[in-house]
Amino acid sequence: SDAMGTNITHWREETTLPGRLLGIGLPLTFIAGWGLALLLLSDLSFWEAGLIAIILSPTDAALGQAVVSNRRVPERIRQALNIESGLNDGLALPVFFVLLETAKEAEAVAGIEMLARETASQVLIAVAVGIAVGWLAAKLILWAAGRDWMAPAWGKVALAAVALAAWALGDGLGGSGFLAAWMAGMILGRTLRGANPGIGEFIEDSSHLLTLLSFFVFGAFVLRGLDGDVTWQIGLYGVL
Repeated sequence: SDAMGTNITHWREETTLPGRLLGIGLPLTFIAGWGLALLLLSDLSFWEAGLIAIILSPTDAALGQAVVSNRRVPERIRQALNIESGLNDGLALPVFFVLLETAKEAEAVAGIEMLARETASQVLIAVAVGIAVGWLAAKLILWAAGRDWMAPAWGKVALAAVALAAWALGDGLGGSGFLAAWMAGMILGRTLRGANPGIGEFIEDSSHLLTLLSFFVFGAFVLRGLDGDVTWQIGLYGVL
């Protein structure tokens, strides 16, 4: 849904700010979180502290939807937040896997080699799958709709299916499912823009509902895993 609302007509002009958020802001957040975890959470190893940091570094625009969808906020800022929140999970995932394996083996050399390999496979495969699925799906939807072979209601369902298909195919081929779905949505939105505005509204409303449900389920179960283990250090780290 976020990707479909991203305007890539003036792509070159609109990549500067997202590039800073992803290339500077995300790494700095990760490094700062790693350092704070080492200072406050002394029971964690060096690599385990990095795991905590990379899990918490990527942000989600769903939590700031009121800002991202507010027309009073300049479009350049809204687009940058959309792009950053859509890509940060895919970029952070390879680092997560590297730190996870390194924490198990405690070998920095293996982590560096794995980082290059995982980054190449996760990002490149996901981008290729997302572009292919998004372009093909858009052409099929327009082709079927133009011949009255698809009712508007089924067009809405088709977009949800495209997101699931891109995620499953990207993940199945060894890439990032999140990044593949985001790329598919961006290509789909660009190709279908103006064809059926109701489709985008349906997907956006559905995504809001699923976001609320996910936080509801999370809130219902999160306390069960704590069992009184929360310390003031954990609380302070959460705030920071």
